[in-house]
Amino acid sequence: MSLNVGRVLLAQSVIATDATTDFDGVFTSAYDVYEVEFNHVIPVTDAVEFYCRLGVAATYDTGSVYTWSSTRFGIGASGSANTVFQLVDATTIGIGNDAAYGVSGQMRVYAPASATLKTMYTGELVAPSTSVFPADYSIAGAHTTTEAHSDIQFYFSSGNLSSGTIKVYGVR
Repeated sequence: MSLNVGRVLLAQSVIATDATTDFDGVFTSAYDVYEVEFNHVIPVTDAVEFYCRLGVAATYDTGSVYTWSSTRFGIGASGSANTVFQLVDATTIGIGNDAAYGVSGQMRVYAPASATLKTMYTGELVAPSTSVFPADYSIAGAHTTTEAHSDIQFYFSSGNLSSGTIKVYGVR
């Protein structure tokens, strides 16, 4: 008897100097939980923040519908009624653009395709500072409305994504 458990790769993007990395139509009712894996996602611009947004049919929510928190070495940052999920903030440390590092880690996205539950996420990321000092981030957030989402978008606060890989998995 098969339990049909594990991760199923749904989409991946190999970044090559892109303004954003979009996964349109990746969230469906087939899964309640998704994992996003970041592997050395490097910004072109130094000292930036890493963001994501949710959307439907390639139209991303830009209103004040995101709440988030991020903790680095016990130093916390948070936001409510924001226009993005801030995954890595530059309040205490900005992401450096050293070509040997980049943002790596994972986040879990819960119930994004549900019209009755609020989409939430948790995760762990590591990112180098502008002085190439690695920092560990514990992240969490929620969309403030109950809306079914099909898409997720990633980008930096300034400049393009230079290189790296982002993969999206469905979790059974």
